[in-house]
Amino acid sequence: MCALSHEPPKVIKKFEGCDPPKRSYRLRREDMVAIQKACEDCLKGKITEAELDRREAEIHANARRRPKDDWPDNYSEQFWEAYPNPVGKRDTLKALAKLRKKSGKPSWVTLMDGVRRYEENHRYGEPLHGQRWLNPENWIEGERWNDQPARE
Repeated sequence: MCALSHEPPKVIKKFEGCDPPKRSYRLRREDMVAIQKACEDCLKGKITEAELDRREAEIHANARRRPKDDWPDNYSEQFWEAYPNPVGKRDTLKALAKLRKKSGKPSWVTLMDGVRRYEENHRYGEPLHGQRWLNPENWIEGERWNDQPARE
């Protein structure tokens, strides 16, 4: 019998012979799919129960290491698409990943509201008061989501 330690999503069927699932706190859909597939492989005799247990333990260990936050899985793509001056992608995404790992980081909503305010503070794609667009890496490292809009 394979021991599932989570509740599978409704679109994934339960496999006969599996123990009733338990709820887990940070498993994502792809984690649950991987465990379901391993369970199915175990029931078909493709892998042993020991291998199933090893795979499930590895998936749970990776889930425990994930940061607890409201940031979406595709946060880097969302930020890159939203930022008004997308230059220096590699360094920007490194700074964004570093920010996500930082304790006391902003919520995703706060960060994206800051991007929206920054963009709204500029008219017709040109900065107000002769200011230039900030490089997104500098915007992140300077915690510019906390800035107030410029006065006209």
